[in-house]
Amino acid sequence: RVAIIGTGPGREGAPYLEDDWCVWALNEIRQPTFTRHWELHPRRVQSAHDFRALAAIRQPCYVLDPAEWGPGEVPSPARYPLDRLRAAGMRRYFSCTFAYQVALAVLEGFEELGLWGVQLQLGTPRERLVERRCVDYWLGYAEGRGLRVLQDSGLAWQPRLYGYDYEDELLDSRAEVRALLAVEAEQRRAGQ
Repeated sequence: RVAIIGTGPGREGAPYLEDDWCVWALNEIRQPTFTRHWELHPRRVQSAHDFRALAAIRQPCYVLDPAEWGPGEVPSPARYPLDRLRAAGMRRYFSCTFAYQVALAVLEGFEELGLWGVQLQLGTPRERLVERRCVDYWLGYAEGRGLRVLQDSGLAWQPRLYGYDYEDELLDSRAEVRALLAVEAEQRRAGQ
């Protein structure tokens, strides 16, 4: 069993202390406990805060290239095994760390998977439009390979069924587009 933990609502319910779960963390997000860590952003974009957080991690930490990191910056670096995923025939479709985590869980033969605090549908426009659909794909891939997704953080789900709830689904879709445009406009006004 593997638990993938984000920063969103619901992360407090993750099985941090249950011995039969592997807990996977990412970036500079503090977790009570975890078995593996991911930092798939290039070294050049890390802040001083990020470097301090990474230097404190003693568990294996997947990075893009261990040679990119200086001594002690990531005490236990491991190259993310993208080549193994590709050799296993997995699609080259990754837009965020969560997608890489789900794919590795499939490759490693986990039987159960859960995501806590991974509410990409509530995030930035990029998280909503790019990252969510990628994680949705990998969750479907995982289920298709026999993994049971026990907790999905509201991903790979729509409140209405296209066709069956046609008018309501259309209204919901338009409202979502308006909300995304409003967030984008606000970010432009704020200079982000």
